[in-house]
Amino acid sequence: NCILNSKAALFFTHWQKQLDPDDFEAWAKIEERALNVRARLGSEHRDKAVLGCAFPVIDTFIIEKLLQRLKELIEEKTLNTASFEQSVVTDFDFTLPELLAVRREMLFYPKFAPFYRLIEAAIEFKLEIGSFLRDLDNWDDTWDQAVTLYTEKWYRIDTSYRLFFSALEKISVDESQEIRHIADVVNHIYSTDFLNSLSLKLGTSVKQVGKWPAGGQQVLLLQKFFYKLKVIPQIKTHGNRTSKLAVIISDGFRYELGVNELLNEENGLSATVDPMLTMLPAYTQMGMAALLPNDELSWTGKENDATVLVNGDASAGIKARGQILEKNALGRRTACVTADEILKQTTSQLRSGLFKDHDVIYIYHDLIDNAGEHNESELLEKCSECLDVLRDLVRKVISANINNLYITADHGFIYKDADLISGVDSIDAPHVDAILLQKQRFMLAKAGTFKSDDFNVVISSEKAGLKEGFEIVTPLTAVRYRRSGVKSRYVHGGMTLQECLIPLIKVNNVRKDTVKDVEVRMLTVPGNITSSQIVLKFCQEQPVGKGVRAVRLRFGFYRHPDD
Repeated sequence: NCILNSKAALFFTHWQKQLDPDDFEAWAKIEERALNVRARLGSEHRDKAVLGCAFPVIDTFIIEKLLQRLKELIEEKTLNTASFEQSVVTDFDFTLPELLAVRREMLFYPKFAPFYRLIEAAIEFKLEIGSFLRDLDNWDDTWDQAVTLYTEKWYRIDTSYRLFFSALEKISVDESQEIRHIADVVNHIYSTDFLNSLSLKLGTSVKQVGKWPAGGQQVLLLQKFFYKLKVIPQIKTHGNRTSKLAVIISDGFRYELGVNELLNEENGLSATVDPMLTMLPAYTQMGMAALLPNDELSWTGKENDATVLVNGDASAGIKARGQILEKNALGRRTACVTADEILKQTTSQLRSGLFKDHDVIYIYHDLIDNAGEHNESELLEKCSECLDVLRDLVRKVISANINNLYITADHGFIYKDADLISGVDSIDAPHVDAILLQKQRFMLAKAGTFKSDDFNVVISSEKAGLKEGFEIVTPLTAVRYRRSGVKSRYVHGGMTLQECLIPLIKVNNVRKDTVKDVEVRMLTVPGNITSSQIVLKFCQEQPVGKGVRAVRLRFGFYRHPDD
């Protein structure tokens, strides 16, 4: 330990395992003041601080140093993380991943975890923003290439931004004005350098071609073809047996959430993730309707009615969707249920009831969109919770002998963790008569209503793959239409990739006997222990991946009873 000698450090280690954590922390704070630990960390013991486990002030010291370096990095115009990485090594003799791995094992890590996660997310954000800006120099401004680059790497900017502010929510900004400053810079970079610049280029591309989707060569499944191309092939009858399929639709589950690790083979499950493109406008009624069997999607034509018609039938609500699914399911037995209905039942109940009596089951899950629409302060937490709930749903469905399973969404969303600025984040909606529907990110009217201008994109419904007779208008960029009293940070309905790219996850049930732990071999076995420092070398026998899961090993030295 960096402050204590070896015997004292050993005593601390044993003691902290025996005491109540709160009692130990209270005692440790008394002792760290008595030993003047903070001052000593700032001088002779700085490079050994990472290994310190006895005092909470050690984490405070490490975080303060990292935040200082992070502030310098965030404000650096070159967008280069190399100098930051080198400064961490200079300060602590550890790379940042090594430092974080060590601190995660320490007693006080849970208390300081939000700070470490915030720092980690900010560095990832800065790294990915730098990569994005370099990509812009080589981007041909086509919609197809943007979709490819976003699904391969640009989505990580949205992920790191979300994780940064998710960590920030668990930190009192009064504790550190430095953190608040870093957050302001991150917000500015995200809005200006990424979201606004990307949406402007993509909006311009859509406006030039005048149709949706705007791409030509990018092979990307359009949402309205999901049932025809993905569901029907999975439920073909084999002899007298019909293959069963479940589809989980999570409202607002955007691409970056789905492409991050949702499932792994540790519990016998794996997944493949492909991007799917929503219809336009990207809102709940349209997305839910497009995932049903359909030949024609349209609207009622009534003012302020967002209901989407599927082959002429209203699709609002689970009951109506269930009727459409049953009517067009080619004789298959179908059901539409909520996620709560699945989770509250036991596996045996599902196996002998719902899943026995139906071949195609649509499961609707609404955690993200519900928070975004009604309680934005919980949105980021609900994004993380959503992943946990989906894992539980998948385990429950697979355990009930449904081996064909898709997870997807109706639409994605834009989220900016900052107060909206009029004129910057919002614009006036086009002033026309006979508007059928107006939301923050789109408007709908009869054909021939809108005139093209410099701030909006107008697309006829037939050019968007919908029934003719309507026009859709969205802002050219990621801004909102200004509405009195509405200042949402969470929005959807427009044509940014954050709103329109959703995950299509195919879950695979991996056989238990095909999944094994990675093998580790000890290369050196010491014959005698003659000092307090012993070097051990290990070899990982195969890479972690398909069929091979990671393991965590704990090593120790023990005296033989006969010695």
